[in-house]
Amino acid sequence: MYTCTKCKNKFQTEDLDYISVQYGECWGYPAYKREWCCPICKGEVEENEE
Repeated sequence: MYTCTKCKNKFQTEDLDYISVQYGECWGYPAYKREWCCPICKGEVEENEE
């Protein structure tokens, strides 16, 4: 289970959304990585032990 650090909602793994974040370049093209986020407010999520 995950909790959003912004809106404090709780979600299961299958409910999470992701955003693409640019973190540099690769051969002159932008490089992106996916980061899990809250499906409601797009805030960061923390994993809980439950």
